[in-house]
Amino acid sequence: MKKKLISFIIFNLVSTPLYAEIENRSDADSANAKAIDDVITVTATRTKQSVTQVNNAISVINNSIIQTVDANHIQQVLNRVAGVNFQRNNGQEYLPAVRSPVLTGAGSCGSFLMLENGIPLRPNGLCNVNELFEAHNEQAQQIEILRGPATAHYGSNGLHGVVNIVEPASFDASNTLKVSLGENDYGQLGVNASSENFAVSTTIKHDGGFRDDSGFDQQKLSLQHKSSLNNSVFNNVQLNTYFTAFNLDQDTAGYLTGKDSYKSETLSKTNPNPEAYRKAKGLRVHQVYQFDSGATFKPYFRSSNMEFLQHFLPGKPTEESKQTSAGFQYQTRTAISNTTIMSYGLDTEVAKIDLLQYQNSPTQGSAFLQATIPSGKHYDFSVNTLTAAPFVQFDAKLTTKLRLIFGARAEYTRFDYTNNMNTGRIDENGNTCGFGGCRYTRPASSNDNFTVVSPKLGAIYQINSKQSAFINISHGYRMPQVSELYRLQREQEVADLSPEKIKGIEASWKYINDDFKVETNAYYFDKKNVIVRNSDFFNINGGETSHKGLELAVSDKLTESITLLVNGTYNIHQYKNNSNISAKNIVGNDVDTAPRKLANAFITYNHNDFTAEIHGQYTSKYFLDVENEHEYQGHFLMHARAAYNLGTSLSVALNILNLTDKRYAERADYTLFTNERYFPGQGRNIKASLTYQF
Repeated sequence: MKKKLISFIIFNLVSTPLYAEIENRSDADSANAKAIDDVITVTATRTKQSVTQVNNAISVINNSIIQTVDANHIQQVLNRVAGVNFQRNNGQEYLPAVRSPVLTGAGSCGSFLMLENGIPLRPNGLCNVNELFEAHNEQAQQIEILRGPATAHYGSNGLHGVVNIVEPASFDASNTLKVSLGENDYGQLGVNASSENFAVSTTIKHDGGFRDDSGFDQQKLSLQHKSSLNNSVFNNVQLNTYFTAFNLDQDTAGYLTGKDSYKSETLSKTNPNPEAYRKAKGLRVHQVYQFDSGATFKPYFRSSNMEFLQHFLPGKPTEESKQTSAGFQYQTRTAISNTTIMSYGLDTEVAKIDLLQYQNSPTQGSAFLQATIPSGKHYDFSVNTLTAAPFVQFDAKLTTKLRLIFGARAEYTRFDYTNNMNTGRIDENGNTCGFGGCRYTRPASSNDNFTVVSPKLGAIYQINSKQSAFINISHGYRMPQVSELYRLQREQEVADLSPEKIKGIEASWKYINDDFKVETNAYYFDKKNVIVRNSDFFNINGGETSHKGLELAVSDKLTESITLLVNGTYNIHQYKNNSNISAKNIVGNDVDTAPRKLANAFITYNHNDFTAEIHGQYTSKYFLDVENEHEYQGHFLMHARAAYNLGTSLSVALNILNLTDKRYAERADYTLFTNERYFPGQGRNIKASLTYQF
């Protein structure tokens, strides 16, 4: 356990891929390779390689850590990593941040690429900000987080970062049965079982919720089959087939309103929106054909649908969305000289997306709200999408110590949008709303096309057997989401949007000794064409922001049994212009919900059959509004975990979250209508688990 905990914190280890296939490593390379824990990642290039061969900021959270944390919510695992700050809302909901502010709105999920075994969880244009609840992270082999713009091997949405759930773990772990029980009627059952060629993983959760009228039931199932094809069509091709299905039935608790309301233990357990809910289900199937030549072919199919009450909007309309999509990823590589390897491929997919928003009851509130938000259907549209993206990357060895990696990706996306009801700023029956017109506007059916070329350039330098460094000039992008293009408001009839783009530079240095490791990262990025909803409620490409930061990770083996691990982040995310989102000058202000400092400290103890961890977690204060006039004070939390092996097949564990019973907010923000509002954090929470290996 101890070595795996150390491995988790070691990120950005750098060397270069594939040269072992061309020539032997130098003595320095070999010595360095032996000094570094053997952690394998697949995210950067979609092929297995050591993290020491990657010129990107990648953190790998292995299955041992996943099982130790035994998370009720994936945020509890992800936020152990420097530069990551997912804010949990209620139930399985969250808002993401990777080297970024915590983003909200229709495009907030579009800034992060969420993957399962390298394949996006959602089709291009229909991300969902909570989509990681669709992944089977509880039984994952590992979770990989790439911080910063995605590589040439990935496309839209890899703007600030990538999260890849590598699943399932069955072939790489013992057959296990795990039962976890906690407060508020929490229960979780997990099963991993495998034979020579078949594996199954399942997770069943129930949470009664610590707030009134909240909680969820969730089920996930993953199947995997592996085989070898030898026939007239395929010669010695390795084939893995994956299937994942999920279901979520959630009663949702809404925001608490009122300054510092989260500090009240009584108020924090209340729910002002007992009617709120979210229901979601779906499945995914994909195959991986691995050829002797090194080429891979991944066909896939996805289907999902979701229904939830938008309790945060006037009138509390219901949204129903569904998607059916299919595509493939093809990738191969070749040595074009003794010192250069080229990898290239093609990604393509098609999707059918349907969205319906309706309101069954009249709107409550002011005369203006009642007149401009009628009951009935607000939106009803379908979008057929097509995406095609070729890419190429070169890996060139310039000297025995210096390597250059450069490449590019070109991506074409087409949206064929069909409005299934009347067009314009009128109600479902064609009637004009008072006060100048209805709130919701439906554009006429149309086609939209987007093309982006994204270059990449990086260099890796092996200083000596213990030190290395890299530098990257990166470019990332995301396509507009269908909600940004076709869910319009007020007088806007067409959203003339273009892809968001980010570009900048990052650098890393690391030092690795037997018992001591330190790694640093620095980055600076500018983001342009940011899609915002301005004060006229128009969706426009008006925003520009800057993102800069420092990341540090240190691991020190204090004794044979005790290890100290620390990571910290200092970042500044600021507005570079005011795209008519405020009446005041906000240039130079911090982006709202962007704490400048994040930190984790772990003290781990491992002796014989007993392991323990004390975890301190710090989030600094942050502003709640673009004017920087309201703020949340931040918090420091303590967590404790311990496990004991009772024998060769049985172990027990105890998890205590929020050890000091701190009153804090998982999320805080500010609106003109409600002022300060919060998702309160849970008080001290104890959970016990029993694991049986069979």
